Amino acid sequence: MITSFPRRWWTLVLVSVVAACESPSLASPHATVSRASAAVTPYAPPTGGLLEFDVADPKGDNTGPIDVRDMDFVFDNVSGAFSVTLQADPTAPFATGGSIRINVNLYNPAKSSFFHCNPTDFTLDAATQTVVLVGSSSQLTTWAAGDQVYTNSLKGTPNPPGTSVYRSQVVWNFDINSSTQLEDVIAYSNLAKPAKVARSKTSTLETQGLTCFTS
Repeated sequence: MITSFPRRWWTLVLVSVVAACESPSLASPHATVSRASAAVTPYAPPTGGLLEFDVADPKGDNTGPIDVRDMDFVFDNVSGAFSVTLQADPTAPFATGGSIRINVNLYNPAKSSFFHCNPTDFTLDAATQTVVLVGSSSQLTTWAAGDQVYTNSLKGTPNPPGTSVYRSQVVWNFDINSSTQLEDVIAYSNLAKPAKVARSKTSTLETQGLTCFTS
């Protein structure tokens, strides 16, 4: 079972080892959970194909129980639709026994574009190595192949206007009263290194996953 927290209720489905969910009817008083295979509806990309970048995260840089090793970001810069696949290390997967918060914050300075993907906090009743996030953002409609995208500004890399610091992260049991969190920052081993947008080798976009609040 995946249980979501107060910001919104979700209808949740576990597909293989992927933690996935869709928004339920607003009339539903609680999340509906099932363990079943669910077909992923192929996404028809625009002429010219999809765009993509990948961030390889080093092993053992986590302060919490979850160690993300890879973030694959695929998007359509015509519609703004996207999917984010997070892969955790098999020895430190997305774990049970606590709440999980995911923040994907990305800055593209060439386009003065600051992207956010923030799904509701959730818990799992079975550990999984893979979590998929989906959504749509108008920010992505300006991005192009060759753009450099930063996942954080912890090492002096550019900040969006009006922002002092940001990061992409997975947080375990977020504590609003604490100045430090049990987290894994999603970044290369060199935190200042940007990802580079390129044409995607895939022709389909995942449409099932944890839905993001986006900008």
